[in-house]
Amino acid sequence: MKEYQLFQKFLAKDQYTQGFNGVPIYLNSAAQSRIPMKKYLGYGYSAFICSYSNDYCEYGYLTEDLINIWVEAKKRIKKDTKYLAKAKQEYEKVFQAHKKMFTEIGAKKIAVMENGEFINHLKKSLTAMADSVGIAHILEGVGMGVEQELKDKLLSILDNKKDFNKYFSSLTAPTKISFASREENDLSKIKKLKGRRRELAMEAHLKKYFWIRNSYVGPGKINIKILEKRMKSINTKRGNAINQKIIKNLKISRELKKMIEMVDFCTIWQDERKENVLKTISYLDLVINDLSRRVNIPANLLVYLGVDDILKITTITEIKKIKTGLIKRKRGVIFIIDNYGEHNFTGCDYKKYIKIKKNNEAVNKAKKIDFHGTTANAGTVIGRVIICKNIKSISKVREGDVIVASMTRPEFMPALKKAAAIITDEGGITCHAAIISRELGIPAIIGTKIATKLLKDGMLVQVKANHGLVRILKNKKAVKITSDSINSINHAWARKKLGKIQWYQQAAAVKPLYISYPLHACSEMKIYGKKILPKYEIILFYKDNFMEDYISQRSLERVAKYYYNKQKKDKNFIQKLFNNWQKKFVSRFLEMRNDLLVDDFIKYSDKELLKLFQGFTKIYLSVWHEAVFLDGFDYYGEKILEEALVKEDKKIKARDLEILLTPPFPSFLQRERMSLLEIVEKIIKKPEAASFILKNKNHNQTIARYQWIEKELIKHSNAYNWLHNDFSHVEKLDSRYFFKNLIALLKDAKKITEERQMRNYLKSLNDKKQKLFKKYQFSAEFVNIINFLSLLGNFRDERKSYNQMAGSALNKLAIEFSRRTRLDINTVEHLFHWEIKEIFNLDPQFIKKAKERSKGVFHIVKTPKTYKEIAGKQGAALNEHIKQLIKQKNNLQGMAAYKGVVRGVVKIVKHQKDFYKFKKGEILVAPNTRPEYVPIMKIAGAIISEEGGIICHSAIVSRELKIPCIVGVQGIISVLKDGDLVEVDADKGVVKILK
Repeated sequence: MKEYQLFQKFLAKDQYTQGFNGVPIYLNSAAQSRIPMKKYLGYGYSAFICSYSNDYCEYGYLTEDLINIWVEAKKRIKKDTKYLAKAKQEYEKVFQAHKKMFTEIGAKKIAVMENGEFINHLKKSLTAMADSVGIAHILEGVGMGVEQELKDKLLSILDNKKDFNKYFSSLTAPTKISFASREENDLSKIKKLKGRRRELAMEAHLKKYFWIRNSYVGPGKINIKILEKRMKSINTKRGNAINQKIIKNLKISRELKKMIEMVDFCTIWQDERKENVLKTISYLDLVINDLSRRVNIPANLLVYLGVDDILKITTITEIKKIKTGLIKRKRGVIFIIDNYGEHNFTGCDYKKYIKIKKNNEAVNKAKKIDFHGTTANAGTVIGRVIICKNIKSISKVREGDVIVASMTRPEFMPALKKAAAIITDEGGITCHAAIISRELGIPAIIGTKIATKLLKDGMLVQVKANHGLVRILKNKKAVKITSDSINSINHAWARKKLGKIQWYQQAAAVKPLYISYPLHACSEMKIYGKKILPKYEIILFYKDNFMEDYISQRSLERVAKYYYNKQKKDKNFIQKLFNNWQKKFVSRFLEMRNDLLVDDFIKYSDKELLKLFQGFTKIYLSVWHEAVFLDGFDYYGEKILEEALVKEDKKIKARDLEILLTPPFPSFLQRERMSLLEIVEKIIKKPEAASFILKNKNHNQTIARYQWIEKELIKHSNAYNWLHNDFSHVEKLDSRYFFKNLIALLKDAKKITEERQMRNYLKSLNDKKQKLFKKYQFSAEFVNIINFLSLLGNFRDERKSYNQMAGSALNKLAIEFSRRTRLDINTVEHLFHWEIKEIFNLDPQFIKKAKERSKGVFHIVKTPKTYKEIAGKQGAALNEHIKQLIKQKNNLQGMAAYKGVVRGVVKIVKHQKDFYKFKKGEILVAPNTRPEYVPIMKIAGAIISEEGGIICHSAIVSRELKIPCIVGVQGIISVLKDGDLVEVDADKGVVKILK
């Protein structure tokens, strides 16, 4: 009954509570600092109340204790200005004695101790834990007291009270960096080292900072692998600690200056105290683990022992008896620690405490929109809230989030570096959040009392740290994308209607966001920025990141004829169109794309980010508006060529026709290969470098020894890091990737010769064409057609490269939208670009519908933003119906892109994820090959594509690789399956199934 009354007594008292990860063995030990404080200072804390549950603690001070400590300390400081410095010296003296014990008695000596000796050592270790906080526990009271007096003094001398927070955060910034920043600085120096020096430096770093990831739960894992990972993202850039220009504007009195110096002293001492605590935790953990071995109780339960539990025992067996009690404590326990010892409450008493505490803390959340705290570092930010109560919760934090915590701790550092701002319930100007926010240069508001109770994950808040204000932004009303834009349609009607149309089939691995740009352009074609009448009739089926789309043959023909007729009237039409496209649209696209890739999106509000996205969308769409017509020539280009050849009536050799149709300029893949060849040729000129690379084949060793090679590879990577992007996949290729290609080329003399021949061939291509024009005496009309078709090849190749480049920028934007909306990245990528504009206000039902697109949906596209759809099984059935119609109307015949007859086993490749299955000599069957397919095209026995014409990627690359190829074999993927034995007769453009 006596203890229950004590419980009620403390509930009634005003408390200052800190929340963080922690367990009793460490934190109750810290509460024992009451003893050394009274011994050396003559005053201290009367009690603590600590609530634990599953390794999380709410550590309560009595507010009256904090006030009394400041009153007592202030009296002594008035008598002796060096009072705090002397107290610090005493603290350091006591702790140094314990450090000596840590050094002399390690894990091996602990393990061989007799049980009696071990019990005594365990008690000494707890004393060391208490002394690691010790008389430095004065800092909580002194810090809060001097902070309030400094605020009052500063307000009294300011003419404009609105400037208070700006001046206050500048004046209270520490003059010395924290141990967390010091450790990062040391790590950044190691990052610059190479080889054995780097290894030795990392080992020394681990030895020096073995404690850096510790918390009040216990030691944190740290090893070489973790250091390597941290070094990749380390950033030693710091915020400006003190703005000297601001301070010069103030008339600082001697009294005010002393207060500022006292704050600085307390901040630095508090950081040193934390370092000592973390080091002691490592040592005490050794003792606890040995205790676990002796009593056969898991260490994660033993950490719920109180200090009194250990001080009272005389034998090891006494601990074994309280195992059940430790399990209860882990679920929930209240410790009240006062002059009479530790009193703990579990079970029903714990639940009563929590219930009463919650009632006492109740806040009218419906009306509370603004709340205040103390400015730790100025600035204004809008961001999404993430509540961080424990170490696990910090994994939820993404770039630009606002971290809300009871108090931050060193173990929060990985998340704090990502944060746009920090808000805490507790803490003063000497607390961790205050120190770190200034070092990182991010806004922070501390001591709000209610932030973690009022805010929830995902809330949008404005942090106006200049005013110490947190504002909950009202959510805009959700916007529905209604049936006006998405209509369900009758399956039977669609089957009948669509079945009457002749379709040209295409397919590719896609995600809706990336493919929505060409889809948009299909119904809005432009020439010189002005809309034209022709457009594509298009339907599509999307499922599992793969799209099968169908364009009506009549619309493909209309589009192709429209452009072809313009070329017949003006032989320079296509060249002028291409030049204008590059100058007016592509140049702007490339400029903005490159800016986006280096831009920091954190600085933008949601509205500004959407504006940025819409600006990029407009520019990127302009690239497609002017170039989407090229697909018409996949279908109709062959017919134009056939008619021209018949009319010209000349026997042209196949090889000569191949030269004539070769695009006049190198493709982007050829440019990349020639760029890599240039690097290899530079290396060959330096035999020592070539020998070293071929012998070691190690990227790190090579760039460490030959920095000029590293510069060449980085330059090459920056130019071509997007090569593997497609409509569904974004991957940034780095210098390591291209280094592997460099080695493969360097060690193969035959391959080097082939690459040089390719380069020479391209250089002489124009001369070869001119000789052929002269040889055959072609008509001007035929020359015009040949030039037209060959330039279309370049046009299409350039379009493909810009599409791949755009993927990198769109993916970065999608990641940012995902971070801000809490939608997973896959859901964001399943929105069309015109749906993104409402991403912050989308109706939940629409989001659900967007997610379900991956399960299968059939679209009939009317305009860029309106379409009809059939989802589920009916959509899949309609897609199969269309494919069967195409298969019935087409024998396995297409256009020969490169001649030859080959027999082999079929391998169907729809996605990059299927590349690893492909084996040398197999027949590659794909919807249409793309640049990322080149590695497997090189080892194919033959190539068959379901779509494409004389200017498509498959046709161009097969000629370059001299591999038999047939393009535009409609419906072949529905007919063939993996393992089929086929004959590819590229002389006739026919595929035969043998078995």
